[in-house]
Amino acid sequence: MKRRIEIHLSHGETIQAPPLPLVIGGPGTQVPVPGLTREAALIGEEQGFFFLQPTADDIDIFHNNEPVHDSVWIKSGDETRIGSALLRYRISAETATISVTEATEAPPPAAPARPAPRALPRHEAAPAPARLSRRLRAALAALVVLVLAGVFLLLARPLSVTVTPEPDHLAIDGMPPPVSVGGRLLALDGTYTVTASRRGYQPLETTIEVSADRHSFFLALTPLPAVFAIDTRPPKATVTLDGHSLGATPLREVNIAAGSHELTITREGYRPRHERIDSPGQGVRRHLSYDLEPNRGTVKLQSDPSGAAISVDGTDTGQQTPATLELSAGHREIVFSKPLFQQTKRAIDLQAGQTLSLPLVHLAPLPARLEIHTDPVADISIDEVLQGPAPRTVSLPPGRHEIVAQAPGHAPARRRLTLAPGARESLRLTLSPQYATLFLSLDPPTATLRLDGRELAADGRLRVLAMPHTIEATAPGYQPRTTTIDPPAGATETIDLRLPPKGTPPPKAAKAAARRHLVLLPPGRFVMGSSRREQGRGSNEYRHQAVLTRPFYLGSREVTNAEFRAFRPTHHSGSFAGSSLDRDDQPVVKVSWRDAAAYANWLSGKDGLPPFYRIEGDTVTVIQPPTTGYRLPTEAEWAYAARAAKRPRPVRYGWPGGFPPPDKSANLADEAARDLLPSVIGGYHDGFEVSAPVAGFAANPAGLYDLDGNVAEWCHDWYSPLP
Repeated sequence: MKRRIEIHLSHGETIQAPPLPLVIGGPGTQVPVPGLTREAALIGEEQGFFFLQPTADDIDIFHNNEPVHDSVWIKSGDETRIGSALLRYRISAETATISVTEATEAPPPAAPARPAPRALPRHEAAPAPARLSRRLRAALAALVVLVLAGVFLLLARPLSVTVTPEPDHLAIDGMPPPVSVGGRLLALDGTYTVTASRRGYQPLETTIEVSADRHSFFLALTPLPAVFAIDTRPPKATVTLDGHSLGATPLREVNIAAGSHELTITREGYRPRHERIDSPGQGVRRHLSYDLEPNRGTVKLQSDPSGAAISVDGTDTGQQTPATLELSAGHREIVFSKPLFQQTKRAIDLQAGQTLSLPLVHLAPLPARLEIHTDPVADISIDEVLQGPAPRTVSLPPGRHEIVAQAPGHAPARRRLTLAPGARESLRLTLSPQYATLFLSLDPPTATLRLDGRELAADGRLRVLAMPHTIEATAPGYQPRTTTIDPPAGATETIDLRLPPKGTPPPKAAKAAARRHLVLLPPGRFVMGSSRREQGRGSNEYRHQAVLTRPFYLGSREVTNAEFRAFRPTHHSGSFAGSSLDRDDQPVVKVSWRDAAAYANWLSGKDGLPPFYRIEGDTVTVIQPPTTGYRLPTEAEWAYAARAAKRPRPVRYGWPGGFPPPDKSANLADEAARDLLPSVIGGYHDGFEVSAPVAGFAANPAGLYDLDGNVAEWCHDWYSPLP
């Protein structure tokens, strides 16, 4: 195998190199390098492989940016820097090219000290006569070539590279390069670069890895795309190819890969067009042109009043009703606008070629806006419809309206006015106060009076606005008195505010006590909680003194379902394990704390007592100062009634004796509930699986029923651990 060697010099000259070795140096050498005046290195060949050998110790040579002190192999793509020159090598099976150019980058750092020589080929000058030296070298070279060729043939394996379609040019580069022997390629194991080209296909450049497991390779050239130009009439249509937008027509230089493709063309006002196109690829140029079909219909519009401006899908058409418009088919929103009238919208679905007559559109006049202020703050009604408190801005239809302002204790203020379409007006109404006179019967005379929570001097006569008021009287040692009045304008009323001494039941409360089965309990002192030695004691049951300073009424029995349904007819207590909890004489259950407070207020109203709780949505507070209406007992009052009231000493259980209780002492977890509850009092019987009728067992010494057993009772105050 004999390669053709070409040398490309920096000034553009290409020369055919003489047989190897080639001397690199100054003028007269086979590879002249600018800036050198003598020989610097030579290029030789051994066993079909090129090598570089320096011949001058004082000239720096770098091969692939590594300093060269002895022979180095040369592969395709390598670079050698000598002085200011750069040598590049391109080696294939048939051709070797050496390009000499001027280096554009700074030289690498100075070469380090020369290492020990490596076992690489060298070209030595023989002292014998030239004829003998040349023959000897030739013989030795032939011998070496034969040896290397033998080694190559022993180590090489057949290499097959098939490219489809057949390329116009195919090259396989590597080190050592593949060798063609008898029409077959042989190559050592390693990495090779395959390049191929063919007209109408993308250039191919890839690497292959030759090994014992793989030495046959099949590669394919990719066809170049075809180049399309696409036009439409009219232009500015959007074109998509296989779902990907190409832009708007006219389109030029559109590359489309070989094969079948879906082309879609759309334009506002025109029917979409779908085309299947075939691209031949291979750089072929094609031109496509399409005529688009209009996608429009006609709509006829009229309004009352006429002369309304028309816009379609947010764009002004420049026309007024009545009008006939040609619009793109599809869903359209039409807006009618006219000064002093409200905008009116109509939506239509227009088909291509359809003529649609829209029904007459009636335009409503623009509403007027009225800003209303009152002195003092008052509720506003317009045309007998309550609007809410002033100040207030309202929208009203044009025309005549009556505005009325009303406030407690004041005469209503009225005004009639006519509003034009779109008008913006302001109105202020002043209300005249109306008074009533109150004469107070106060005992003791030193009592403190509060009118609607504001303290006032007690001179026996009051002039108040004719509206609801709350009057409170308090004095040390006396029960407070609260009353609510609603005097008419100009009225004169006498209010009895004589206070009973503390301990005296209020007259209304005394009457209610008999009607509601209430028991009057005296003041008292007792110890709440339990000692640490008591079985079952909770960690929060601290023993502490509780003192009740005044008498109080307490219901003698639990509230029944029938009594609670008088307040809330729809209430149902449900059932437990198939047994009813909803009979009229059973205690009411499934009642929240708020429900209990609301029931107490309702009961106060039934008995003519002031409400004790203020309930606003989910918020429940105590009216201040507290009233004499019904309320829930505090925890201390409940414990006092259960354990100490009217007893010589506080007790642990509500029944006589200890635990377990005697049969039928109270409705507890007895043997009848064994199938319903996880634990019961063994051997105890009360006769009821679930809740018993109220007052079904004996009362305690205070005359109270069911404080032990049956159902739990709500207390007024919230739980909080004591210090």
